Amino acid sequence: AEAQRIAAAFDRLRESRPYVEAVRSSAGQDPGPEPGNRAVLMSFDFHLASGPDGGQRLKLIEINTNASMGLMGDLAYRAQGLANPFGCDFRDETVAMFRAEARDSLAGRSLKRMAIVDRDPTAQRLFLEFLAYQELFEQAGVACEIRDTSEIGGAGSLDLVYNRDVDFFLLEEASAGLARAFLDNTACVTPNPFEYRMLADKERLIEIRAPGFLEMALPGEGENALARAVVLGCLLEAKAVSGCDRAALWADRKRWFFKPARAYGSKAAYRGSSIGRKAFESLYHGDFIAQEFAAPPVIEVEGEGGALLEFKYDLRFFVYRGRVQLGVARLYQGQMTNAQTPGGGTACLVAG
Repeated sequence: AEAQRIAAAFDRLRESRPYVEAVRSSAGQDPGPEPGNRAVLMSFDFHLASGPDGGQRLKLIEINTNASMGLMGDLAYRAQGLANPFGCDFRDETVAMFRAEARDSLAGRSLKRMAIVDRDPTAQRLFLEFLAYQELFEQAGVACEIRDTSEIGGAGSLDLVYNRDVDFFLLEEASAGLARAFLDNTACVTPNPFEYRMLADKERLIEIRAPGFLEMALPGEGENALARAVVLGCLLEAKAVSGCDRAALWADRKRWFFKPARAYGSKAAYRGSSIGRKAFESLYHGDFIAQEFAAPPVIEVEGEGGALLEFKYDLRFFVYRGRVQLGVARLYQGQMTNAQTPGGGTACLVAG
């Protein structure tokens, strides 16, 4: 229920014209034109933290527009005979939202042919998920190809491109055709640079917390006031490393988690309690943010031979237009989420 409240509050923020215009006019990469569609398979990732009342509260780690493990997470529920806690058929919802994206972007054009794109897709660790999506769409009567990003040349006869590439603003040479399709609106590109800029760009984690920003973006009382409270309540403190005094930040480093503003997954991310001086100094040569460290909860998992293993976990909720469609836990050992440790990976959630 808390995840749904947070998703709805952020959707209200995203739909606010003052918010959209403020983000567009702020410093940073131009996201291009505002498309008619939004973004499929966004995720809101959280840690659980103790609240002032002693209960656990969701604290937002980040929002993603290229979230993986949606369909594979749904498969885990089905394989174990568990109901989706959010009460929907995720497979049906997936097909419906892709159809809605094409319709909204292309003035009513129906979804007949699409492509899933990434760099060297067959080499991706989650290529299996691409195949699962391809099978799902073809069962629904939509021709679906899996292509390298560089093979999109303005999209041609494609109605939609499901973009799993992490060149979020489509600036690299391999993304030129995909960028042209997005800019010219010859095909629906989802997720796209505009939606990345609106919510998933980590600069928003800093900007939204700035004094007066939410009051400008969601003015007044009533539903807007409730949304402001929900958004602020889930945000961790965050700031740009470049604007911090080095000596003070180093002395206080254990309080922070450092991550690149536009990387994905755990690329070049550091927990402050374990960062070395050389790595810390390198933060000032890149575009990094410092985010308040929220210790992940721990759960015991039975491993091979019955041994109990400790795993950290966070929670990922898949969201479309402010509605949660599925939730999974990500179990891991070490500093950050990964799918490398036996016994770890993606797990189902059971409503209490």
